[in-house]
Amino acid sequence: GNPVTFGRTGTAGSPDPPVLVIDSTNNAQAGNAIIKLAHAKDITIDGLKFAIAANSLPIVSGIYLDSDTNVTIQNCFVDMTNTTFNLPANYWRTGGIYIFGDPTHVSNTIKLFSNTITNAVSGIDLAYNGGDASLSTGIEIGAFGKGNTINNFQFAGIHINAKFSNLKIVGNEISGAITNGNAADVYGIKATYLTGMGNVVAYNKVHNISQAAENGTLSGIYLSNPSGSTEDNACLLYTSRCV
Repeated sequence: GNPVTFGRTGTAGSPDPPVLVIDSTNNAQAGNAIIKLAHAKDITIDGLKFAIAANSLPIVSGIYLDSDTNVTIQNCFVDMTNTTFNLPANYWRTGGIYIFGDPTHVSNTIKLFSNTITNAVSGIDLAYNGGDASLSTGIEIGAFGKGNTINNFQFAGIHINAKFSNLKIVGNEISGAITNGNAADVYGIKATYLTGMGNVVAYNKVHNISQAAENGTLSGIYLSNPSGSTEDNACLLYTSRCV
């Protein structure tokens, strides 16, 4: 099919586009999102704003991607202020932008460029509770001159909790104090399954983050393999700053 773009109308680059606000009445947390793309192909979402209505039941994700191909999310503003979803329960299934990944949920060529995400549990989350998502490849979280801005998160600015291949995390700025005191640990970037091939973490800036628990872990950038893994950590890390 032909590519489809969802974007603002009017003059290109005009400020303050209309805001898509969602109000949930669904008590089931998992999967609730402002917008969800499942099995989508050749889609661009450009320059839109997303928010949650006050007093809404839990919305765990702003933009939820599942089994998509050639999808670009760019120049969007995602405000998770009224998520009403707090740690520690199921933190790996929530994010301002969330990509669901496992052997049967495969996403390819996903580009997240120049988005602003605020007040989420995690700003951008690629996960399925540590599942194997190595069939998902070509996911770019930021690029030179197109980094995402993530602030005021509860757990991690960027969280990778499944094995992805050819993953790029480049040029993002992550900052802000924790907005909820339930998080014991705080990470600017946390990637515990970077065992797929071709992964790059570069030119990111992490600053002004704090931890909520006295004995919790605070890390600007945390990269590791899962416990017991025999695979090499095939990730290049360079020219990123934690200040």
